[in-house]
Amino acid sequence: MPVIKTRLPAKGPGNAQLTQLLGASRPVWDELIASVEQRHAPVTCEWHFTSKTGTWHARLKRHARTILYPLPREKHFHTAFVFGERACAAIFAGNFPSAIVTALREAHAFAEGRGIRIVTKTRHDLPPLLQLVEVKLAP
Repeated sequence: MPVIKTRLPAKGPGNAQLTQLLGASRPVWDELIASVEQRHAPVTCEWHFTSKTGTWHARLKRHARTILYPLPREKHFHTAFVFGERACAAIFAGNFPSAIVTALREAHAFAEGRGIRIVTKTRHDLPPLLQLVEVKLAP
């Protein structure tokens, strides 16, 4: 029996599809990406499809380094990060919301670092995310 290969869009979900999925959180998505691009240019956005879950996710990268992963969900999105030990130490010593610190402390440590996902719905959620980006990209 022949294997049927589905052809996926090369650049991720379309603008209309993303807006429909994110709903009212779409402007928050756009603001997060624009803020990271503005503060840390050059930044590229790569889309990837996860066949296991059937969902798209984006990677914001500066050169070859991944900064964060915006993961679109129904009416919101998750912002995922992976932090090395030096960045984790800076976050533990810094002034971050307790939910972020707790999630990072409880995250399993892999060779790549500790990964966390933060539910993002409103502009109120952005300042700690942008602060995490600063820690991630600190020399």
